[in-house]
Amino acid sequence: MIIIKLGGSVIQKDLSAINPQIFEFLNLVKQSEDKVLITNGGGPFCRVLQNSLKDNGVSDAESLGIMGYKVDNVFGEFLKLNLPNDMTYPEVITSKEILNDAKSRKEDYKYFIGGAWETGHSSDYNAVSLALEFGSNQVLRITNVDYVYDKDPNKFPNAAKIERMDWEQYMYIIGNRDFVPGANYPFDPVASRIAMDTRVTVYLTSLDKILERKTLSTDSLEGTVIG
Repeated sequence: MIIIKLGGSVIQKDLSAINPQIFEFLNLVKQSEDKVLITNGGGPFCRVLQNSLKDNGVSDAESLGIMGYKVDNVFGEFLKLNLPNDMTYPEVITSKEILNDAKSRKEDYKYFIGGAWETGHSSDYNAVSLALEFGSNQVLRITNVDYVYDKDPNKFPNAAKIERMDWEQYMYIIGNRDFVPGANYPFDPVASRIAMDTRVTVYLTSLDKILERKTLSTDSLEGTVIG
């Protein structure tokens, strides 16, 4: 089974429309010979809502986290409805009970959409957790950048891309931080610590590179391998 974490910023690059490339991506999913589980983030829409809450005095992590995973699940429902109904597990996985049922019916369906139901961690954490639940040690992280860089490429023109690193190196680069709702990392620090402890490998690349290669395979991936 291929486990994919799809960044919310590639589902919706801005608030005006869904990114049309998502439908090209879903066509690749449909063409895959492997089973596929997709979990996703909330992107700019989620951040707009969270920032609005903060502006109106709602700044506790619990409230912001609830807003975050509710948006993730809405986008998950959108993805599910764009996959073949008879081949797709009928619910977004939004509870432990649904997760257990989905695992018990793994052989009945080709496509699964992973959602969230708890605060305190990111959609990256959900991706690693679901990979482990479904017996995979890999996550394909599709975002809006091709690589992890040694520093922010938007601020430093001399930022260097990194093609391969271990989790200790990655954690050093991002500063080994705790989870903050709405924060934007190549891969969330809490999820990274789980992946490091359980030896999950994350393949990070952009949606553009996936569509150029026309495959979900991580072989010879143009991107960063962490783990």
